[in-house]
Amino acid sequence: MNTSSILDEAIDWLKTLIIAVIIALILRSFVISPFKVSLTSMYPTLYPDDLILVEKISMRFSPIKQGEIIVFRSPLGERKDFVKRVIAVPGDKIESREGDVYVNDELIQETYLKQNFSESIVPQTVIQGEYFVMGDNRDNSLDSRNFGTIEAASIKGRVVIIFWPWFRWQVLAYNRNP
Repeated sequence: MNTSSILDEAIDWLKTLIIAVIIALILRSFVISPFKVSLTSMYPTLYPDDLILVEKISMRFSPIKQGEIIVFRSPLGERKDFVKRVIAVPGDKIESREGDVYVNDELIQETYLKQNFSESIVPQTVIQGEYFVMGDNRDNSLDSRNFGTIEAASIKGRVVIIFWPWFRWQVLAYNRNP
């Protein structure tokens, strides 16, 4: 091989690498990205150190629904993201009685919970463009009971897959009430 062909080969590899990086950045920014769960607020659905995939594109075509797990920017001004379950969507009335959550005066079935929680939620209606979110580990979760509803614009995406550790790999199916 002469120097010219080695240089041509190196340039081809560099072009391929640059294109791959650009495609990866576009996918991560607009389509799907990984996220590491850091706390126990979503236990037993998500564990600390679980790696999950957050899908971003479908939010442009279908609204977030009750029961979906989402990742959103901290409403407390911190430079971190939270992962929580959507409990009530815009227009819903939410409250809790004796550890049970009611949306629009109907008890929601939360089969993903290990235990009820002790704190009450004062009846309130979620305004347009906002969502009421809670962790599945209710007694150990900083959520809408503490910081209020979150803005739709702060939502980064829906959690669709737990991909690490490998023995917990699963596509998340959501318990949605009609």
